[in-house]
Amino acid sequence: MADADTARLCEQIIRTNFGPLTATVASVLLTRGRLPLSQVVRFSRLKPRTVRAVVLVLVNIDECLMRLRYGRYVWQAAQLYGNASAEIIQLILDHGKLRPPELYRGSQSPAIYSQALHKLVDGSYLKPSTVLFHISPRDKRIKRRRWRKLV
Repeated sequence: MADADTARLCEQIIRTNFGPLTATVASVLLTRGRLPLSQVVRFSRLKPRTVRAVVLVLVNIDECLMRLRYGRYVWQAAQLYGNASAEIIQLILDHGKLRPPELYRGSQSPAIYSQALHKLVDGSYLKPSTVLFHISPRDKRIKRRRWRKLV
């Protein structure tokens, strides 16, 4: 268990990075200590399925550690390719996958952002995503089976 100020700070950090449901469960765990899942459900007033999903998010420490490095990624992009690249990296880290027009929206000089984006992709700092990356392996197997039946 953490003291009140530390618990509140941790809750705010978790709320910012993972959302309000995760912050609610984290707050219960920070203030009350280790609890069985049933008691976490009772104290958080959330559905058991939601609490289980939130606990999985909290246990996934690799994602948390990667988030700690976000500032370093932005700094390195700024050092290597300039401020436009740093802004692109920051947007992608904040919002996930974005299309190039979404990156340029609201900027005074889209050409600079376009060049920075191409430098980041050419330097393998960003990886382009296509429709094929969004098809699950299971869907691919189903599609192959259907195709084999037709042939």
